[in-house]
Amino acid sequence: LAALAALAIQVRLYREEVNPAVATVTVGTSGLALSHIKFGPRLAARALAALCVLIAAAFTHGSLRRSAEQIAHDLDAISDGWFFTALASGSLGASLGAQRPSTLPPRIQLLAAVAFPLLLMSGAAARHGRSGDTRELWLPWLYAALPFSCAFAAFLWCGPPDMSPPDMSTRPSSHLPSAGKGGPPPSPFAFAVPSSAAGLAAPPE
Repeated sequence: LAALAALAIQVRLYREEVNPAVATVTVGTSGLALSHIKFGPRLAARALAALCVLIAAAFTHGSLRRSAEQIAHDLDAISDGWFFTALASGSLGASLGAQRPSTLPPRIQLLAAVAFPLLLMSGAAARHGRSGDTRELWLPWLYAALPFSCAFAAFLWCGPPDMSPPDMSTRPSSHLPSAGKGGPPPSPFAFAVPSSAAGLAAPPE
């Protein structure tokens, strides 16, 4: 989802111009799928954590190196493509929060989750200092940092999904009494006859 959302931002809003952060999301998330197939989930999980930090770092780097016209274009792209920006950020946060401790150590997981919004908002503060537009502060927070953090916290709180098959080795024992080895099971309608009914059915002496 993150790769598709970033590709939609690049095609619809940037076209011939290449945004470093958007290109990092598109290429990085596409490479994650291939690395998961070829190298396994453990290496892919570590690559995902590194990618989250790299995307925010690319945004911060662009805040310092891009021209004023390009920064204004970036702000319009975030405002116009807010849905795709939030979708890409939320997908990254959900993927990072859903990692198991066996594939990604919790320390690396939390460091990546904290580094993403910190680096992102550092770049937003740099853009605000260069342009003076207050939207440079709250648009990246609302459409990038907040969806990422909320999705990460939600999946981390719920825990990774259990994909293991159910254990069929233990079966619940029957509560009905056994009729003996090899005999038919007792009928559920075989109840004890009340004493009053037994007295009526007995023949007179």
